[in-house]
Amino acid sequence: TEEEAFEMNETGEDGGIPVKVLKPNGDTSTYVPEYDEEISALDKGIENAKQPYLDEAKEIADEYNRIIEDSEMENEDKISSLEMEKNRLTSLKDQWQEESSEWYEEKDRLQKMKSQQTIDDMQENESVDISSDELNSFSDKIKNFWEDDTEDNAYVSDNTNKIHDINNQAKDIRSPKSIEGMDANEPNVDVFPLEKTNQTINNIELDDGSEQKIFDHPDRLLNELPYSQGINEFDKEGTCALANLGSWLEIGGSRNVENDIVKYASTHMDMYGNALCSESGGVLPENIPVIWKQFGVDAYLDGSKNLEHIAEAVESGKAVSVGVNAGKLYESDNIENIDLNDCYGDGGANHAIGVMSCARDAITGNLTHFYINDTGRDLARDACRKVKVVDFLQAFNVKRGVAIISKKPIW
Repeated sequence: TEEEAFEMNETGEDGGIPVKVLKPNGDTSTYVPEYDEEISALDKGIENAKQPYLDEAKEIADEYNRIIEDSEMENEDKISSLEMEKNRLTSLKDQWQEESSEWYEEKDRLQKMKSQQTIDDMQENESVDISSDELNSFSDKIKNFWEDDTEDNAYVSDNTNKIHDINNQAKDIRSPKSIEGMDANEPNVDVFPLEKTNQTINNIELDDGSEQKIFDHPDRLLNELPYSQGINEFDKEGTCALANLGSWLEIGGSRNVENDIVKYASTHMDMYGNALCSESGGVLPENIPVIWKQFGVDAYLDGSKNLEHIAEAVESGKAVSVGVNAGKLYESDNIENIDLNDCYGDGGANHAIGVMSCARDAITGNLTHFYINDTGRDLARDACRKVKVVDFLQAFNVKRGVAIISKKPIW
């Protein structure tokens, strides 16, 4: 991907303040790569790595045939030799499985992400009724390594099948390796998941006499949480996803701040060998749970866009971050008269915000508002801003709009 992310917009002639949003060729915490290219490159790598195994498998097959056709060899010796070749073939397959399992898992994940991106693109233009079979069409089993070599695989069964749920990608997250030559330190984990939230849901009477049920005390968070990003020694400004993790860590009692997170993401590599964040601080969606886990918050990606699911996670004390379109998010809250032209980008998600609390009608239980932590505008009210559900959905229900949700409560 091109190394570019959030930059400060020029202030329009009509005044206003600059906003950190995605430029047309940028990347962000909700940017999605060209999956066809990624999958094609991965396939080529797999084929290159598989060739030595195929060559050795052919040697085993030739030796197998030689033993069978050896007229001077006693049957007992043939059986013993064939058993040795069988064990050799089985060992070879096991070695390939161990070497290739991560690649096939990654291909499976990319195919699922490509499927979700296709669905998002379709839904942006029209309402689409998609069956569960179509949703799972990219959840194919891993191809048997030997499927193209059926003559040589009499003793091999297809036991390499692994299917990963897109909503549980953080299950087997491994610790990223540091980038050689960079000053890299491992995070000091000082926030620990809870079994049950310490917060409560409170009844609040509104000015019109109606009542709402509100999780925790968002008015208190307004005075406590950060509302700016780009505060790091690497001069990276497009750090909305990393800054939001800093907000959640602060809530969980951690001493880690944005600079610690940016430093880690800048000095450790993803599975492609690239830094976990770009030169400007943007982070690919699949890398966000990886970074969260290194700081003590095990999390997963949720592409369902289900607001009730998000609200229930929030109300159970879990950390939640979502990708939204900045232009659509700010349409209903723009008293500074900011020029929003550059905030829309391609219409998809180009900004990450935290979902800190939510409000429901006290009688019906219907969601009415979300409270968000937004570091994109450097405005104090964005530390914990109240947003109507309809406005939140307008910004979130776009292509690349995904949620990152912690598996356990953190406060």
